[in-house]
Amino acid sequence: MTKLKLPKMKLKFVLIGIALSLIVQCSIYMYLDKYRYAEEDTFKIEKIEVAEEKEEKIDIPIPSDAKDVQLSHDGKHMSYFIDSEFKIVNTLTGDVTFSEDKEGKCFYKWVSDSNRLFIAEKDSRNRKIDFFSYDVKNNKKSEVTNSETNEPICINLNDRESKVKDIKLSTLTNAIYVDVEDSNKRNSVYRIDINVNLDRIKLKTSLIGNINVLNRNDVLVYENIANETPIVYILDKEEDEISKKIIIKNFENPRLLNVDNDDNIYIGERQDDTITKLFITTKDTESNKGTYIKLKDPVDYRNLIITNDGKIYVNNTVNNTLREETSGKEIKYEGTIIKINNDELVLNNGGNLVKQSINELYESQKDTLKE
Repeated sequence: MTKLKLPKMKLKFVLIGIALSLIVQCSIYMYLDKYRYAEEDTFKIEKIEVAEEKEEKIDIPIPSDAKDVQLSHDGKHMSYFIDSEFKIVNTLTGDVTFSEDKEGKCFYKWVSDSNRLFIAEKDSRNRKIDFFSYDVKNNKKSEVTNSETNEPICINLNDRESKVKDIKLSTLTNAIYVDVEDSNKRNSVYRIDINVNLDRIKLKTSLIGNINVLNRNDVLVYENIANETPIVYILDKEEDEISKKIIIKNFENPRLLNVDNDDNIYIGERQDDTITKLFITTKDTESNKGTYIKLKDPVDYRNLIITNDGKIYVNNTVNNTLREETSGKEIKYEGTIIKINNDELVLNNGGNLVKQSINELYESQKDTLKE
């Protein structure tokens, strides 16, 4: 193969041309960098101070004769009955934001993850129960109506002594279950769906103990107390409303305690009024399979607190101590516990509503409690 050779003179001119081209290009770049884009490329670094978000303090009086004191999910609103009135109070300012006659009100509950109240009221003749919703943001109370017909929903009662025993709400499925008990202690459970259709649920018995509802699934959990030994059932709306028995090995007297945000079901082994051990399961877990927890000491079921995030607390009302069962962490507190919401401990302390951090209390007390 023959190689291509350039004459020396032509090669010299080519090299000079390349050099001149590079000099011109570099000169242009230097000019643009120094003069043309100098202002555009100049920037200044400034330190931005981000103000630390201060925790809103809750510390307001609670009337000594207030009944059925409840708090909204964020603790910013408190409701209660007092004398002949039903009141809602802003816990940051102490202002009464809503007040009306308590006549007819037989049950109410704050909706989780929302500043709304769901209220059940008897009519003046005690023949039916009507339902209302109160929105704190709009300060408006409105009757609950069917989304298609716009007609109010109600439950007709068997007798004048019938009452709402419990209401459970599932925020993710928007299902509401209402447990109505008549004068003979027989129960009827009604379901209100997302379209506000109201239907009576077919259960194994009319003798019902505790009820609860899962958060992520439209599933009712209930106690059948028709026999000497209670039975806990699961009723799944997606499975033709057939009640499925929860079988627990070596549990002679099961009691439904609570469910958490992850749809775990907590059942206790009951001896009289105390709980000695726990069984934690789900709607899909096979019989006898789940988590068994033996409590350190028998606990009055009223002093066993299972929170929405799945923590198990034992409340010693004699010594005013609160112990997390799984970690063993223990704190002392002053007053009476109203609510535990994740790390927040809400108390009635000497007639004042007080909110404290459980973790902060533990860190400040852990060395003292060990002594």
